[in-house]
Amino acid sequence: MGKEICVAAASAFAEALSRYLMTNARRTISIAEIIGQNTVRVSVRVLFRGHNPLYGFPRAVDALSYLMSVGFSEWASKRWGWSFREIDSGYLIIPLKWLRTYLSRDSNDLVLEIRGFCEELVEEKEKTG
Repeated sequence: MGKEICVAAASAFAEALSRYLMTNARRTISIAEIIGQNTVRVSVRVLFRGHNPLYGFPRAVDALSYLMSVGFSEWASKRWGWSFREIDSGYLIIPLKWLRTYLSRDSNDLVLEIRGFCEELVEEKEKTG
Protein backbone atom coordinates (compact mmCIF):
# COMPACT_ATOMS: atom_id res chain seq x y z
CA MET A 1 0.00 0.00 0.00
CA GLY A 2 1.55 3.25 -1.11
CA LYS A 3 0.77 6.48 0.60
CA GLU A 4 0.29 8.26 -2.74
CA ILE A 5 -2.41 5.89 -3.98
CA CYS A 6 -4.19 6.00 -0.63
CA VAL A 7 -4.16 9.80 -0.62
CA ALA A 8 -5.41 9.84 -4.23
CA ALA A 9 -8.27 7.47 -3.32
CA ALA A 10 -9.07 9.48 -0.20
CA SER A 11 -9.12 12.73 -2.17
CA ALA A 12 -11.27 11.31 -4.96
CA PHE A 13 -13.85 9.82 -2.59
CA ALA A 14 -13.93 12.72 -0.12
CA GLU A 15 -14.23 15.39 -2.81
CA ALA A 16 -17.05 13.52 -4.55
CA LEU A 17 -18.88 13.05 -1.25
CA SER A 18 -18.32 16.69 -0.25
CA ARG A 19 -19.73 17.93 -3.57
CA TYR A 20 -22.78 15.73 -3.13
CA LEU A 21 -23.32 16.85 0.47
CA MET A 22 -22.90 20.54 -0.34
CA THR A 23 -25.87 20.21 -2.70
CA ASN A 24 -28.05 17.75 -0.80
CA ALA A 25 -27.25 17.70 2.93
CA ARG A 26 -29.73 20.32 4.12
CA ARG A 27 -32.63 18.74 2.26
CA THR A 28 -31.59 15.29 3.42
CA ILE A 29 -31.46 16.44 7.05
CA SER A 30 -34.91 18.03 6.78
CA ILE A 31 -36.47 14.89 5.36
CA ALA A 32 -34.75 12.65 7.92
CA GLU A 33 -35.95 14.86 10.79
CA ILE A 34 -39.53 14.87 9.50
CA ILE A 35 -39.70 11.09 9.34
CA GLY A 36 -37.72 10.58 12.56
CA GLN A 37 -34.56 8.95 11.22
CA ASN A 38 -31.26 9.04 13.09
CA THR A 39 -29.24 7.99 10.05
CA VAL A 40 -29.32 8.65 6.32
CA ARG A 41 -28.25 6.49 3.40
CA VAL A 42 -26.12 7.89 0.62
CA SER A 43 -26.01 5.77 -2.51
CA VAL A 44 -22.51 5.30 -3.86
CA ARG A 45 -23.93 5.86 -7.33
CA VAL A 46 -24.77 9.52 -6.62
CA LEU A 47 -21.10 10.30 -6.15
CA PHE A 48 -20.36 10.01 -9.88
CA ARG A 49 -21.34 13.63 -10.57
CA GLY A 50 -18.76 15.03 -8.18
CA HIS A 51 -16.03 12.54 -9.05
CA ASN A 52 -12.70 13.70 -10.48
CA PRO A 53 -11.06 10.87 -12.46
CA LEU A 54 -7.76 12.78 -12.54
CA TYR A 55 -6.91 11.13 -9.21
CA GLY A 56 -6.45 7.87 -11.11
CA PHE A 57 -9.72 6.17 -10.26
CA PRO A 58 -12.25 5.93 -13.12
CA ARG A 59 -15.21 6.02 -10.70
CA ALA A 60 -15.76 7.24 -7.15
CA VAL A 61 -16.73 3.69 -6.20
CA ASP A 62 -13.29 2.52 -7.34
CA ALA A 63 -11.63 4.99 -4.96
CA LEU A 64 -13.95 3.89 -2.15
CA SER A 65 -13.28 0.21 -2.88
CA TYR A 66 -9.57 0.83 -2.59
CA LEU A 67 -10.04 2.63 0.73
CA MET A 68 -12.20 -0.21 2.00
CA SER A 69 -9.47 -2.71 1.09
CA VAL A 70 -7.05 -0.94 3.45
CA GLY A 71 -9.37 -0.59 6.44
CA PHE A 72 -11.28 2.65 5.85
CA SER A 73 -14.62 1.15 6.86
CA GLU A 74 -13.45 0.35 10.37
CA TRP A 75 -11.72 3.74 10.73
CA ALA A 76 -14.80 5.68 9.56
CA SER A 77 -17.04 3.60 11.79
CA LYS A 78 -14.96 4.33 14.89
CA ARG A 79 -14.37 7.97 14.04
CA TRP A 80 -17.79 9.04 12.73
CA GLY A 81 -20.22 6.15 13.17
CA TRP A 82 -20.46 5.52 9.41
CA SER A 83 -21.22 2.10 8.01
CA PHE A 84 -21.06 0.73 4.50
CA ARG A 85 -23.24 -1.77 2.64
CA GLU A 86 -22.58 -3.50 -0.66
CA ILE A 87 -19.94 -1.05 -1.84
CA ASP A 88 -20.15 -1.57 -5.62
CA SER A 89 -23.88 -0.93 -5.86
CA GLY A 90 -24.74 0.01 -2.33
CA TYR A 91 -24.61 2.89 0.04
CA LEU A 92 -23.01 4.35 3.09
CA ILE A 93 -24.99 5.05 6.24
CA ILE A 94 -24.24 8.36 7.93
CA PRO A 95 -25.55 9.42 11.35
CA LEU A 96 -27.68 12.56 11.17
CA LYS A 97 -25.59 14.06 13.97
CA TRP A 98 -22.46 13.77 11.82
CA LEU A 99 -24.25 15.32 8.84
CA ARG A 100 -25.30 18.33 10.93
CA THR A 101 -21.72 18.75 12.15
CA TYR A 102 -20.43 18.48 8.59
CA LEU A 103 -22.61 21.40 7.52
CA SER A 104 -21.12 23.64 10.20
CA ARG A 105 -17.57 23.01 8.97
CA ASP A 106 -15.51 23.77 5.90
CA SER A 107 -16.13 21.11 3.24
CA ASN A 108 -12.35 20.78 2.80
CA ASP A 109 -12.15 19.38 6.35
CA LEU A 110 -13.63 16.08 5.19
CA VAL A 111 -10.97 15.74 2.50
CA LEU A 112 -8.23 16.49 5.02
CA GLU A 113 -9.63 14.05 7.58
CA ILE A 114 -9.91 11.19 5.11
CA ARG A 115 -6.40 11.92 3.85
CA GLY A 116 -5.43 11.73 7.53
CA PHE A 117 -6.64 8.13 7.51
CA CYS A 118 -3.90 7.39 4.96
CA GLU A 119 -1.30 9.14 7.08
CA GLU A 120 -2.31 7.08 10.12
CA LEU A 121 -2.31 3.88 8.08
CA VAL A 122 1.17 4.49 6.69
CA GLU A 123 2.55 5.40 10.14
CA GLU A 124 1.05 2.25 11.65
CA LYS A 125 2.52 0.05 8.90
CA GLU A 126 5.94 1.65 9.35
CA LYS A 127 5.85 0.97 13.10
CA THR A 128 4.84 -2.65 12.69
CA GLY A 129 7.21 -3.18 9.76
